[in-house]
Amino acid sequence: DDYWYDEDPYAGLNVESMTVTVNKPLIENASGWYEEIYDDEGEPTGEEIFYYDIDYAEPYVTVVYENGDVEEGAPYDLYDGTEIYHDQDEKPWGLGKHTVTYVYRGFETTFEVEIIETPVKSVTAVAQNKLIEGLDSTTKTYIDDEGNEIESTWYFYGRAEMLFTVTMKDGTVVKGDEYEIYEQTGYYVDYYVDQDANPFVVGENVVEYTIMGVSCEGVIEVVSNPYKSITLK
Repeated sequence: DDYWYDEDPYAGLNVESMTVTVNKPLIENASGWYEEIYDDEGEPTGEEIFYYDIDYAEPYVTVVYENGDVEEGAPYDLYDGTEIYHDQDEKPWGLGKHTVTYVYRGFETTFEVEIIETPVKSVTAVAQNKLIEGLDSTTKTYIDDEGNEIESTWYFYGRAEMLFTVTMKDGTVVKGDEYEIYEQTGYYVDYYVDQDANPFVVGENVVEYTIMGVSCEGVIEVVSNPYKSITLK
């Protein structure tokens, strides 16, 4: 059965106690996104703040009910509605610990998330494969702002299989693809590529990668298709 349609086994029970733990700290200017600041009239001020995503800290909730039952999981995986409150809307968060309020089934508790400087000194990204023109790509069509039908070629840049080398400030070196980097560090590889605005061409193409707030450029090479024709018999 679909989990979300199961009958709530804890319905009607009072919460006896609740704790929230976090599995890792947030990285300064990396575990979240930039948000535009608006004035009291709802107009943009031209300034931005960095807004931290608490999910990056991987909070884990343990709920003990009056009958002794225990419910555990990430906040948004529990049966009932979850509410999380913090003061980022009133003031930007900086380095250090910050208090978050968590409300579940009417029971309220607090927990702390910590923001730390990135432990990363440098990052490099080297493609293991070249992409082939017309083979590692697909054609897609979209409508621009003027209503014109635009056809563009989008390359499957993941097939380049980037190998990342992450050098920590303490001298530790971590290597691997994006999945191995996550397994070893607990943090994802973020990337920025907009092939509609900057379509890949035959030759070198640059993609920006970021790991724990430190960025680098990875070069993905597209080579001309070596196949002239295909004959089926």
